[in-house]
Amino acid sequence: MSTEAETNDKTPSKSKRWFPLESNPDALNHYISKLGFNTSLYSFVDVYSTDEEYLSFIPSGCVGIIMLYPLTEVQEEYRKKEAQDMSASSSSSSGGDGMDDVWFTKQRIGNACGTIGILHSLGNLSKTMTEITIQPDSWLQEFYAKTGKSSPIEKAEILESNDEIEK
Repeated sequence: MSTEAETNDKTPSKSKRWFPLESNPDALNHYISKLGFNTSLYSFVDVYSTDEEYLSFIPSGCVGIIMLYPLTEVQEEYRKKEAQDMSASSSSSSGGDGMDDVWFTKQRIGNACGTIGILHSLGNLSKTMTEITIQPDSWLQEFYAKTGKSSPIEKAEILESNDEIEK
């Protein structure tokens, strides 16, 4: 496997590492509630399998899924090739990558994959859903307002400089 610096664009100025977020619905719901998400309307649940017979256990109205799985050498090689291809195509085109409406940030903080998955899920909710689930003046509302249309790297830098989320 490659090092964290190799897998992330523009290594952060300080090597930040967070305590890993437990992949447990109760822990995730507690965490997002502290950040300003109304878990009485939507919350995380376990998905035991993606086999057809288990999908009925997922409550209706599911708006996002965060998957936890180990990375392999094959996936890492594919990610590197994809990054090279995207870099080559973006330098030869005028943008238009179709990602204008997708909230995305790079992960440059060690052990932050759970938090990044949460930020991606909540950052891509519909405007209506955001208005009813993310509390005004909360950490989430302020973070998404601050990062807005920033690039993925700029969003990562804003996250790295925010010590409040680590608490």
